[in-house]
Amino acid sequence: MKESNWELIAKQLAGETTAEEKDAALKLLQSDKEFKSEFNKVKELWGNIEAPSSNFNKARIKKLTNQKIKEAQKQSLKWKKVMKYAAIFIGLLMVFGAVILDITNTKTISALKTDIKEHTLPDGSIVSLHKGAIISYSNSRLLDFDREVCLTKGEAFFNIVKSNNVGFTVVTPDYNINVLGTTFDVKCNESSTAIVLEEGKVELNNFDNASFDGIVMAPGNKVSYGSANSEPIVSQVNPYIYSLWKEKKMEFKRFSVNELAEIFRIYFHKVVIIKDNAISEKRIGGSAPSDDLDLILLGISDVLQRNIIHRNDSIIIE
Repeated sequence: MKESNWELIAKQLAGETTAEEKDAALKLLQSDKEFKSEFNKVKELWGNIEAPSSNFNKARIKKLTNQKIKEAQKQSLKWKKVMKYAAIFIGLLMVFGAVILDITNTKTISALKTDIKEHTLPDGSIVSLHKGAIISYSNSRLLDFDREVCLTKGEAFFNIVKSNNVGFTVVTPDYNINVLGTTFDVKCNESSTAIVLEEGKVELNNFDNASFDGIVMAPGNKVSYGSANSEPIVSQVNPYIYSLWKEKKMEFKRFSVNELAEIFRIYFHKVVIIKDNAISEKRIGGSAPSDDLDLILLGISDVLQRNIIHRNDSIIIE
């Protein structure tokens, strides 16, 4: 800025201009954009400058004005640094948030109440979900599939791919099922959880009563436990009976009449009364639509050459 302009602005703001100087300052404000800009800057700073105790001191006013301008520039640089680090911090927060969202991301698979759903897990293991069943597992892109699946509701059949380094865990409301490579059926309801092992070997852990932990199952074992039982109930069953629901038709793999009675109890909620114990162990093979009970009974009646009566919740084999 011109030296004369500094003096004129300072005197104008200090109220010490003559009439001619005041008139000149007003004309410059109207016609000279640079003068007007500098005038406004100095005016903004003027309020923070202590008024001189003596008459107008041009050198002092100039010095104080320059000081205020430098302080403003320093403050601007300071805030630029603050904003720079704030931007870095916000960026880190966004990255951290994205990582947290990824590693906590869960995938949920559910079967409709009217259909059976088959789902392949990231490791190639296959889960068949009975009608209305729900499973969930970690779906992180940063972490590999941890081979842990939670069965929260209903019934599911697991066909687990073997891994030399990593086991497989099915978490149920009542206990955990630890497997290496096997096939098994798990059913959860409000009062208990039942597992039937078809092939391989599994170990049950994490019961609410730790004294039950470490139950090792062999093929054909069934273990039931929950609020309906004070302790795990282990029994020997035909495991294929418990996985018939996976097929659209019911395959009778040389089942005995007693095993057929168990099938009717599990899938149709019927009590079977066998009047002649001589046929209890007789075996039947074949297939029929799994949802047509009357057609199934008609086929069994023909094979056994016995009259079968279907009455309410009972099936009577005469």
